[in-house]
Amino acid sequence: MKASELINLYNAGRRDFSGECLRGQKFAGKDLSGAIFRGCDIRGANFTSATLRDTDFSKATAGLQKRWMIGLLLATLLLIALSSVCSAFVGVLSSLTFNSSSIEAQVAGWTSLIMMLLFCIISYFRVLGAGLGAFAFAFAFVFAFAFAGAVAAIVALAPALAIVGAVASVVAVAVAVPVAGAGVLAGAFFVAGLSAFLFATVLAFAVAFAVTTFVPVATVVPVNVALARAFAVAVAVALTLFASYLAYRAMKGDPRDAWIPTFAMAFAATGGTTFRKANLTDANFTQATLKSTDFREAILIRTCFKNAQKLDRIRPGNTILSQTHVRELLMTGYGYKKSYLNTDLHGANLDGANLNEANLKQCNLNDASLRATNLEWTNLTQVSAIHTNFTHCNLTGACIEAWNIDQTTILDHVDCQYLFLLEKPGNNGTRERRPHDPNKMFQPGDFEKLYREIINTVQLLLKNGINPEAFKMAFDKIVEEHPNISYDNIQGIEKKGNDVLVTVEVPEDADKANIQNTFDEVYELRLQAATATKLLEVEKEHKKDIIKVVELLKPSETNIINENKAMTNSSDNSQNIKARDINATNFIANLRDISGKVSNNIQQIPDNTEDGKLSIKQLLSQLKTAIETENNLNDETKAEILDSVNNITEAAKNPEDSNLKKLAKLSKNAIFGMVSTLPTATKLVIECNELLPQISQLLGL
Repeated sequence: MKASELINLYNAGRRDFSGECLRGQKFAGKDLSGAIFRGCDIRGANFTSATLRDTDFSKATAGLQKRWMIGLLLATLLLIALSSVCSAFVGVLSSLTFNSSSIEAQVAGWTSLIMMLLFCIISYFRVLGAGLGAFAFAFAFVFAFAFAGAVAAIVALAPALAIVGAVASVVAVAVAVPVAGAGVLAGAFFVAGLSAFLFATVLAFAVAFAVTTFVPVATVVPVNVALARAFAVAVAVALTLFASYLAYRAMKGDPRDAWIPTFAMAFAATGGTTFRKANLTDANFTQATLKSTDFREAILIRTCFKNAQKLDRIRPGNTILSQTHVRELLMTGYGYKKSYLNTDLHGANLDGANLNEANLKQCNLNDASLRATNLEWTNLTQVSAIHTNFTHCNLTGACIEAWNIDQTTILDHVDCQYLFLLEKPGNNGTRERRPHDPNKMFQPGDFEKLYREIINTVQLLLKNGINPEAFKMAFDKIVEEHPNISYDNIQGIEKKGNDVLVTVEVPEDADKANIQNTFDEVYELRLQAATATKLLEVEKEHKKDIIKVVELLKPSETNIINENKAMTNSSDNSQNIKARDINATNFIANLRDISGKVSNNIQQIPDNTEDGKLSIKQLLSQLKTAIETENNLNDETKAEILDSVNNITEAAKNPEDSNLKKLAKLSKNAIFGMVSTLPTATKLVIECNELLPQISQLLGL
């Protein structure tokens, strides 16, 4: 069936296309959600960026079309031929060690042999070709300058050919396995690999024998031609054997050579079925054959791969299919006693899987489906299970320490007789079993009810005890923004060492993160304001003490105050000092005087206005006006707030003074604290929330 015909039928309302031949058809960017392609031939079909939600591909056959397979096999044979020729020439170059008539020829032979041995040793124990390419060419470059003549060129060529031959051999054999296994050789992994190896070995043998037979004697001149020929063939065959071993090791998933299967699978998937960037949410690939299929950047949320065939021969990209143990779990559903510690299982479809006693600690299970999954005695410590479906799963004996769930987590009809809240025994020697009594079990529905209540709560942790005033202000803010929440929603207050944990019941659709953030912000702000107010009171008392000391040390100022009177006794002087103390106190408390002082300081601030922005002078003037015109404050409170503004103006006049900056920061917090008693809609509160952050930024507080 042609793609255009299928799309027209789909738009007309047809959904079932079971058994259709869709080879090579293009559905890129199309929306085929809910379509049924059960048993279809989709080899070479293009579903790039298509929307395929709830689409059924069960028992479908994906992969390469025949013409693409033939082309890739021919390319593979050419690559094998190249590697075989390189291996043969390395063997021939190594045979130069038997040339007793030329020291340079022997150097070329030994160089090739040594480089080959080093390459094999390092590749075996570490990573294929790790840094050896650059080393080989550098080595050849030095030798090229060290010698002159034709043999010098052979010396320079020897290490390079050794590396190229080995790498080409490994890649050729590795690529041959998935390509040949795509169908031409009955899909047999062993047959494909063995065929590639035999072809490479025979060709290497033939090339080595031919070269050692027909190379001019003037070039090689070995003492024993037969011995040299046998040695060349042996080296060529050994190199091919070693390359085949590395390819086999890589294809079995050895992490040392992870790039080889990645390259091989990418090569083998060229021209195959592609689901790149497709939305496969809730799609079904049960028992589908998926070799040579491209899943790069596909959305695989709850996509079912149960009993899928040849899932190890796909191009997975960065999806969860790139993890070998995850692919195996998705295909078989068997994870009994296996460890998936810190594994990304985001969106995995594990319906009906056996994860009894498995270790899922710190796994990402967000958007995953675990319906009817066996999770008995499973370690679910610190898993993230947002929007995860646990319907009908068995959680008896599971550990759920610090697991992350919310109102989107589905816990319907969970089978759970008991569970544990701690992975390891705590200070009391228990793992916090629930129910506590070891002789009791959860009754049907108890678990769901219990953890549904936990989901619909917000826990507020107050460090180092609770500040009643700050708590009231913060909770009043929550009540103001969320009319469905009141003080009656507080379910419990627990002592946790030096801290206090407050549990609050919230509506199911409430934004819990917003509630917690709102509370924390107001609570912390009030604590800072209280601290700042205390520090300012200390600072004020300190200033008063300084004024008293200075006035006592400057008797001349007494004459200014009493310039029309003679100082005849000490009692008069004491009265004058007391009068000055009263005048100083009245100056601080007097609203008009402090307002004038603030205005004077603001005028002394330099004008540093940025384009389109208010200067700090303008911001402070607006703040001063807002304070003076606020009808909800008495004159005494206004004077206190303006005194704090004055500290900020002092810092603005002297921006390099760190002590003034510190005092300004405390004053800013004190202002917030003093206006926090006003309703949030009050003009002064709005102005402070807008102006003070800008002032802090300009001053670098």
